[in-house]
Amino acid sequence: MDERAKSKLWDRSEPVDRFDVFFSHTWRTPGRWKVLSLLFQYGWPFTLTCWACVASFVFFLGAFGWLPTPLTFRADVLGFQKICPFAPWVYLSGVFTALLALFLSPYWLFFCNSPKCFLDVVSINQVEPDLMERGIYGLGGFLSISNQLRV
Repeated sequence: MDERAKSKLWDRSEPVDRFDVFFSHTWRTPGRWKVLSLLFQYGWPFTLTCWACVASFVFFLGAFGWLPTPLTFRADVLGFQKICPFAPWVYLSGVFTALLALFLSPYWLFFCNSPKCFLDVVSINQVEPDLMERGIYGLGGFLSISNQLRV
């Protein structure tokens, strides 16, 4: 990350009296895995709700015949054999909705409940050496005013 990007992160931080969450992490893990982990930890309720609503809605549309059934499958159960219509809409909409909702969950959470969290790359100035040193030596203080530690 270049100096300008680090400075922009610092500018987005704001002073707080307490942190809801203190994020501790290893520097060896790539950032994408950390982001994915946070998406699953915080975004699962929104994702599950969106998925269930859309899948139920599409199921009822199909059950009432309002969606086409372009595919067929051969049912063979206990001697019953028949070519049955099949529509992939619930599966397709469910997967699409789950992925979309997972990646949109941070924006939804921002509008509903935005927890105050400590993340070193944002909460500690990464550009000015004096402020960076003060931030590093103040980690214990940041942790003491945090409600929760997440590793």
